[in-house]
This record gives sequence, structure tokens and C-alpha cells, in this order.
Amino acid sequence: MRSPDHATATTPSSGLALLLVALVVLVALAIGRDHALQNLNEGVYARVAQEMLERQDFIVPTLDGVPYLEKPPLLYWVTAAAFAIFGMNETAARLAPLLGALLAFGATVWFARRHLAPTTDRYALAILGTAPIIVVLAHTLMFDLLFTGLLFAALAMGYEVFERPDERRWLRCSYGLLAAAVLAKGLAAIVFYVLVVGAWLWQSPRETRLAAARRFGEPVAIAILAAIGVPWHVLAAQQQPGFVWLYFVNEHLLRFIDARVPHDYHTGPWWY
Repeated sequence: MRSPDHATATTPSSGLALLLVALVVLVALAIGRDHALQNLNEGVYARVAQEMLERQDFIVPTLDGVPYLEKPPLLYWVTAAAFAIFGMNETAARLAPLLGALLAFGATVWFARRHLAPTTDRYALAILGTAPIIVVLAHTLMFDLLFTGLLFAALAMGYEVFERPDERRWLRCSYGLLAAAVLAKGLAAIVFYVLVVGAWLWQSPRETRLAAARRFGEPVAIAILAAIGVPWHVLAAQQQPGFVWLYFVNEHLLRFIDARVPHDYHTGPWWY
């Protein structure tokens, strides 16, 4: 990877090419967002957001009045906000995954322009923006792409901690985005973040590894992570009896080892 100091400046022609690629990707993502909700997941998540908006209770999600705490609330919050602004329709219901896709694309282009060779940004955007799984998920009301976009952005910012050790704002932004990813799909965000950063630290020169690791423990950044990521969990635990076991044990630990109750979800081999 190139250091920011050695990155070649973007020319007007390359900027225009990137803009054209971005417009093509945006049009591809925008087309066909108004078709009927396609599966059980889309219907459930849209209904949860609808009830959240109708009940004006943004702490404990419900489905037909029953607490529904399988996942954290960010997807429901964004969808409920879209319903409030644009009305209850299929296009509004799918705004959250579109925002996740745009965040992932933006983080990818931003990283490429800062650290990789010229023209990499447009190729990266073209590849990511035409990947079938990304296009499909951007049109599907599910947690995955919102989570992915936030995690992409958090890791892109986190890389700046290695490149610009004296600029603490990058780590603070990274931890803020990481906290949002936790609210999008739970503690998996922290697990993935630690695995990626840990792998990068492991391959770093020994003399810089410890110093870099210490930078990730910056108190203000950790406070930002806690300030964004913790309050909903505390409030939900206060308002909903059994939340700690249901959310942290059943939905995180037991689901990971294929022992969640009830066993009404897709499973697979051990590596899945």
C-alpha cells in the first residue's frame, strides 16, 4: 500500500471517470426498489419498524405487540424514520440497505484514493457496485448491508491509525462507526473489527506493534464507542425482563454454536 504522502493526485479526468462510475452504480441500485416485500425477513423487519413508529417506543422492538429482540435496533430506527418521512411503502422500507451500500462504496473509494494507486478507486467502485450479492442485498430489507457499510467505514478509518499515528480523530471516528455497527447487528461488529486489526498488528514490525496497539486503547475513543453503543442495551435491559439472556446468551453465544432456542434459523457446516 502507498502512504498518503506518496499517493498520486487525482486528475480532473480521473475524477470525472469516477463520477460517471458512481452515477451508473447509483442508478443500478435505485432501479426496482418499489417491488413487493419478497420474503419473511423483509415483511417481519418492515412490520417491526412500523410498530416502533406507531407505538413511539424506540427501545424495545415488537412484532404484533410481542417483544422482538433478536437483533439490535438500528435497522428499525432507520426504517421507521424513512416511513415517517416518505410514507409506508416498499421504497422507504429499503432505504436502510441502500444507505449501507452507499457507505460501503464511499469508504472503499475514500480508502483507495488515499492509499492505493491512481484509478484504483473507480475500479474498486465498479467491482463492488456490480457484485450480484451487493446489488441484491441493497434491494433487500435486511441487516447485512447496513452492518457491512458501517464496518467497512470503521475499518477504513481504523487504518488511518497506522498511517497517521498523531491524528487521534481517525480512531475516534472509527470507534463511533464501530458502535453504530454494533447497533446494526450486535457484537459481531467488535469481533470482526478486532480480528482485522489484530491480523494487521500481527504482521506489523515488532518495534511498532505495541505502540500501534496502545493507540487503539485511546480513552476518548473508547468513551465514544461506549456512549453510542451502550445506552440502548442498558435501556432495553431495564425495560424488558430477560433481555440479557435472550440477547447476549441466546442470540449471540448459543446461536454461534448452533444451540439457539428455538432452532428456527438457517444452519450449515461448522465453518458457516
